[in-house]
Amino acid sequence: MPLTDSGAEEGAQKIDTSVSDACFWKDSIVYIKDSSLYLYSLESKEEKEIFSAVSSYIPYGNEEEAESFLITREDESSWLYDTEEEDFIKIAESGDEVESVFPDGKSVYVNKEGDLYKCQVGQEDELVLEDCGNVEMVTQEGNVYFCRELKSAVSFSECLEDDLLDQDAESAGIYVDERNAFRDELNNQRGDIVKKVLYYYDGNETVKVADFFSGILTGLTPDSEVIYYETEGIHYVKMSELTSYTTDAFLEMLNSDDAHADRGFGIAVSGKVSENFTRETLGLEEDRTPSALQVNENEDVLYCLGGSTLYRFSVEKNALGKPEKVAEKVLSYCLNEEGQVFLSKADGEEVSLYKGEEKIAENINGFLLLPAASGDGVVFKDASETLYVYADGQIQEIDKMVDDYIYPVTSSFIAYLRNYDAGAESGTLYVYTGGEPVKVQVGASRIFLPAE
Repeated sequence: MPLTDSGAEEGAQKIDTSVSDACFWKDSIVYIKDSSLYLYSLESKEEKEIFSAVSSYIPYGNEEEAESFLITREDESSWLYDTEEEDFIKIAESGDEVESVFPDGKSVYVNKEGDLYKCQVGQEDELVLEDCGNVEMVTQEGNVYFCRELKSAVSFSECLEDDLLDQDAESAGIYVDERNAFRDELNNQRGDIVKKVLYYYDGNETVKVADFFSGILTGLTPDSEVIYYETEGIHYVKMSELTSYTTDAFLEMLNSDDAHADRGFGIAVSGKVSENFTRETLGLEEDRTPSALQVNENEDVLYCLGGSTLYRFSVEKNALGKPEKVAEKVLSYCLNEEGQVFLSKADGEEVSLYKGEEKIAENINGFLLLPAASGDGVVFKDASETLYVYADGQIQEIDKMVDDYIYPVTSSFIAYLRNYDAGAESGTLYVYTGGEPVKVQVGASRIFLPAE
């Protein structure tokens, strides 16, 4: 894709073409072009090749601006950029998987054939954890959430929900006889199942977090000590859903999308599972999961939607407090930098915007609320696709017929796309800086915004 340096007043200046994976770094933009990593200075407007034979790179630091880079080269080796030496240093050989870069920028966790090592520039590799399986997340302090796959043998009958057992006990006939013979057959057969078990390692000891880990895990805080995870139990079929009472028919359904599984979820704080975050405390029906989990800037309150009810939990060391109900009939919500809660609620047939309990707008698009990355503003659209910003107690209309590609940096600097073409995956870029929006670039597909 072409990369441009855009300014609200001067339009767009082309930097380069056919680039990928661009991001801001200090006063420059870094990107890949023709298998090389380039640095473009926003001050001098000059481009410089800084590393060759690059297949991918991962910037690390905050979400808006990289502090340094982890490079994967075409031979699959990994290289770390040393900010003091201003050079790339090989940190892992081909085939080794780098799991995390430490904040010091000089050490990483590397998974070598299932064992986890801490690799530091200029030092011998240090074994951290044997048989760690798959590393799911590494916290800023170097603590590890990981999962192991454990194989065990189970009776086939454990994979059957016999919802016709009571009925058959009081009945007779050919189908009852077939089902009874089938029950005996399943009791006498066994098979292997593989379950994932989620663990937490704090540098001293390993604790089990959850059996039957589904592979879904999300860090909720910047240090990632607070995580949300989901579980999925043994797959099973219901007797009433079988059309033939044979092992082959049973196994075919068991390995299909028609199989059932008990699904669950949880919150763990530094490896300790919260007893306050359950389907019962959130008022959720069976197989429903919470949504829109967010932790505030101070990292002391967790919000989530349980169905259409918004809850909050206090976040304490190694624990969550009990849930508090914030609001009902909620469609969506967001938190701004100051921790204020904005939410859209169904008011009869209309949807209204609330700041806490105060109604501030009516007839809005209930599924698009965006906080400014900095400050106390929130951006929203009404039902006719008009874009607004709310800040300092005032609502300001920005533009009409705006697509859902909106990037609020502050309440007075908002980038957005209009006339988006799904086929071309691009639209016209506008920037609002407090006055009349400025048309910046036609054919914009991705926007990279610098940190404040």
